[in-house]
Amino acid sequence: MSIPIYLAFSPEEAAEAAAASAHLACMGYQLAPDTPALLAPSDAPEFPCMLLLQDSTQPAYEPTPELVQMIVQYAAARHTGLLCDVSGKPTEFWLQMITQLDRAAEEAKLSMWTTITCADAAPHSAVLVPSPCVSGRYEDHLAQAAARWPGRCVLELRPLRCRMPLPCPVGNEILLSPQDLQAFLHRDPGGIYPWEPLRCMYKLVWENGSPSLLLFDTPETMAEKVQDAESAGFAAAVGLLQEAALFPMAPAPAPSQT
Repeated sequence: MSIPIYLAFSPEEAAEAAAASAHLACMGYQLAPDTPALLAPSDAPEFPCMLLLQDSTQPAYEPTPELVQMIVQYAAARHTGLLCDVSGKPTEFWLQMITQLDRAAEEAKLSMWTTITCADAAPHSAVLVPSPCVSGRYEDHLAQAAARWPGRCVLELRPLRCRMPLPCPVGNEILLSPQDLQAFLHRDPGGIYPWEPLRCMYKLVWENGSPSLLLFDTPETMAEKVQDAESAGFAAAVGLLQEAALFPMAPAPAPSQT
C-alpha cells in the first residue's frame, strides 16, 4: 500500500508503538477543565508522532487565542502534526476550538486532521472518514467523501463488527465487540462469504429464533478498503495500534538524518 497508515497509541503502549516501525499518533492529550491549558501525558513519548488531542473534557472557559497558539506551537515543536479527535456531536466549545486551531495550524504550516463531524469548521484540515459502510457500494462511500472534501480525506480505520437483524433496514445494525463477534462465528454453523460491494465478510446467524447477518472485516477486507481509499485520492489512513493486525501495514520511512 502506498498511502501511509498511522497507528494511534496510548502512552502505556509507547514501547510497542516505537517498535512498530509505523507512522504514529499519541493519545492522552486533553484540555484542562478549569484553566486554559493543554494537559500532556506524564510519560509522553520522545519519538516522532502526531499529537492526538481528545475531547475527554468539556472546559468551563471559552477558547482563547493564547491557548490555541500554545497548542499549535507545542505540536509544531514536539510532534509531526495535530489530530483533533472529537467524539460524537461536537459542542459549541469544540467547534470554536477546532476552527481556531485549524486557522492557526494553517498559518504555522502544521498538518492538522479532525473528525468528520468537525470538517466544516476546519476548512484547511484533513477529514477522518470512517471506514465502516453497511449500505450501497464502498467505492461510492469513499467517492462521495472525496468529492465533498477534495484532497483532504484520511480513512479512519474502524474494523466493521455488527449484527443486522433481518430484514435489515439501514440504521438498525447492532455493534459488536471483538469478543461478541467471535462468539457468534464459533457458535453458529454455516459459511462465511465475501460481500464485495461493501468490502466485508458476512455470515447468517440466529439470535432468539430470528435471523441476522453478521458483517465484519478481516485483514483482506481492510486491505481492500485501504486500496479503495488510495484509488479515491485519500492521503492516508489511521487506526488504533491495538488493531494493527487487521491493517495492511508497511514500515514507515526512516527519519531524516539531516
